[in-house]
Amino acid sequence: MKKISFLIISVLTLALFSCQEDIMDEVNEGNWNKERNITEIKFENQIGLPTIKRDGESATVSFKYNLDATGSKKIKVTSLVPSWGASASIKAGEILDFDNANSQAKITVTSADGNTLEWTVTMVPFQEPIKGIWKLSAMMAYGGCDGGAYGGDAWASIGTMVGEFLDNKPSCEMDNTYTFEQVGFTEAGNSYGNIINNAGPDGKYGEFKWKNGTDNAERIYRLIPRTGGKWEHDAVTDQYLIKDSEGKLIISATFNRSVPFTFKPNNKKGYTFNDNTLIFNVKTLGLFIGKWDWIYNSYDAIIANPWCYCISLKK
Repeated sequence: MKKISFLIISVLTLALFSCQEDIMDEVNEGNWNKERNITEIKFENQIGLPTIKRDGESATVSFKYNLDATGSKKIKVTSLVPSWGASASIKAGEILDFDNANSQAKITVTSADGNTLEWTVTMVPFQEPIKGIWKLSAMMAYGGCDGGAYGGDAWASIGTMVGEFLDNKPSCEMDNTYTFEQVGFTEAGNSYGNIINNAGPDGKYGEFKWKNGTDNAERIYRLIPRTGGKWEHDAVTDQYLIKDSEGKLIISATFNRSVPFTFKPNNKKGYTFNDNTLIFNVKTLGLFIGKWDWIYNSYDAIIANPWCYCISLKK
């Protein structure tokens, strides 16, 4: 009886180990692995992180590319990691050609079990729009304590005003040039650089001292520093962060480059701009925010309760 029991146990043990060997053979051979993903990819002169999407048999990669770096749409892949056990038709160090109407290229990923999936890779070319040397074409302020509710809002061309300001009037700024130098990109894909404010032929910078000799609106309108500063373009929000020379944030701005355009702060009175324009929200910077003493007066719109400040630029 003992011999029979031992024989049965031996047979069962042998069968169990045989099954385990078969399972491990299958794992080692990789035939179970059907994954055909791209888990990581990076390109030379890529800006920020790529967007990798997979929905069934639809597989896409898109990435932002610094076209200013080379001017070429033949781009080197610096790293590519497919699913474990899979292989890709392109390897790190090889070139993908995006020089076509759609700026697209294809990568085929083959799983360990031999199935394939074609990935569509889209290059999104990027050229920093604010980079370069700009001349001022307009300095416009919009404001009013009622925000236009009772018609007390107004646009004011402070770049051409003569009698409202003292000393070096804002008009002194109109012959200046603003240079936005691009230095590089942050890891998040934000372009950044330096600002140079050149005083122009008259050698003067605009000042914002009101004619009453008391009120100075420098904090509202001196947003591009005399001594220069720094800028950063947020790749997600499209906002421009204007900073002083030490990197301290002064204000953020929108850079509208779809021209001409009509801008209506608070959906009230509009003004049409013909050149690219930096738009600053200065609602919190007025000298007498919320006071209605000067309604229907230029002092109200420019000094007491300004809403926005716009600087138009052209090359």
